[in-house]
Amino acid sequence: MPVYTHLDDDYAALGIGLRIREQRKKCGWTLADLASRLSLSVGTLSALENQKVPVHVDLLLAMCNAFGVPLTCLLPKSTTSHFHIARRGQEIGR
Repeated sequence: MPVYTHLDDDYAALGIGLRIREQRKKCGWTLADLASRLSLSVGTLSALENQKVPVHVDLLLAMCNAFGVPLTCLLPKSTTSHFHIARRGQEIGR
């Protein structure tokens, strides 16, 4: 389940993939370096950074742990974007 369940159409606008890439480069890591730390393929990580696929909450948290940064570093800075995090199979209330 994507982090932003109701914003699938606007996922790229959130810039999460770009922030992942920025943090990776700040650490001086290649795609292969981070992918190996997260047990991902380089292709999957590249797709995440290029915002072709949404990142799951558990993977986002693992990335934050690998980078040594709080979750807020990878989430959008805007206070105007609202989001809802739900567990798989959980219905989203209105």
